[in-house]
Amino acid sequence: MSKIIAGVIGLGFGGHVHVPALLAHPNIEKVFVYARREEKGKAMEALDPRVHAIYNRDEFWNQNLDLITIALPASSAFSEIKEALERGIPVLTEKPLGKDFLEAQTLFDLAKKFNASHAVDFQFMELESFQKLKSEIDSLSQIRSIHFHWSVNSYVIRNKIWSWKLSLKEGGGVLALLGTHFFYNLESLFEKVTLVSAKGQSTLPKDFPVPPGEALAPDTLEMNLSIHWKGTTFPLVAMITNNSQVGYQHSYRIVGNHELFFNNPTSDYMNGFFLEKNGKRVYEDVPFDGDGRIVPFQRLLGRFIEGLKTKNYTRPTFEHGVRVQELVSLFEKQNS
Repeated sequence: MSKIIAGVIGLGFGGHVHVPALLAHPNIEKVFVYARREEKGKAMEALDPRVHAIYNRDEFWNQNLDLITIALPASSAFSEIKEALERGIPVLTEKPLGKDFLEAQTLFDLAKKFNASHAVDFQFMELESFQKLKSEIDSLSQIRSIHFHWSVNSYVIRNKIWSWKLSLKEGGGVLALLGTHFFYNLESLFEKVTLVSAKGQSTLPKDFPVPPGEALAPDTLEMNLSIHWKGTTFPLVAMITNNSQVGYQHSYRIVGNHELFFNNPTSDYMNGFFLEKNGKRVYEDVPFDGDGRIVPFQRLLGRFIEGLKTKNYTRPTFEHGVRVQELVSLFEKQNS
């Protein structure tokens, strides 16, 4: 694996994050991107001589790829992930892993069947801020309750642009976009969660431009959960929205033998976190240069490539993706 030929499918997030992260890795020799539009392919090729755009799907899959990254909507990612696994190509994909629990489980089963390395990009636990929060949580001897609040103002909502990210049919909505991160982060910071109650709703105005035949997925979630940690159980109350009218917040208020307050009040999803313990600031992010999403993806990608050498799978694996989709399915059942 000293020289790696990589493939990328999905040139939205993939073009902005996956391609630059791959190019920054010292072992990457070539990056083939599958482009549906020539202007997108040309833009990718302009980044670096190692990037080559391919416009035919069969030609793309015949490039003797050492690994592939996938950043597609949940409704269309399944077939491409399945293709990679059946060819035995290591795959690092964006979340969610499929549009439902059955798809996620099918992909995990295929990964085991074809012995293909696999990982899912749950980015937040790659951050120094979340590792610091994890360390402080582990040092507590008691937790009584947690209040969680995550409010963002989505670009497509803010600008009234129809997108798969809003579509119930295409697997969009805040549950897929933010809720999946929330579930993974919780079971990484603590141990296991149980969903007690769940409510999701669309809060968009009636004049929002929804195409015929489409339906809005929920943009606001309310949840009550039980958190299992160190042999104890305590409640967590959560609210998540990507239609915030009052600014940005991504916070945990943890009350126990000490009080922790962890928050990001900025519009940068990956940078801007601080941590207070009993009202005293104990951590604050140092700003990233450039797109803040690249750094955490680079960390995961680096471990993923190292795992290919040692034949070790890199957390988060498809197994974690399946668990997240299980919690998503439980939410949907309780909300139906």
